[in-house]
Amino acid sequence: MVSRTTASPMLKFLSDRVRERRQELGMSQNDLAKKLGCYQPDISELEHGKANPRLKLLHQLSCAMMVPPSHFILDEPPCG
Repeated sequence: MVSRTTASPMLKFLSDRVRERRQELGMSQNDLAKKLGCYQPDISELEHGKANPRLKLLHQLSCAMMVPPSHFILDEPPCG
């Protein structure tokens, strides 16, 4: 599902977008984990930039959160 890593600027951007969208939808981390078939700690690691999601997870996130995958990777994230 994810690989562990240190947060790069791009990963920080992605993790912030996941958290913001989840909160917009009024979902808890546990709610999102259930939709994705994973566990709440996995969502926490993702939202704190400690997990680097694979493409499959980005697709699952976009479906569960009703946004295109580009929502998590575009809007000119910081480079670095």
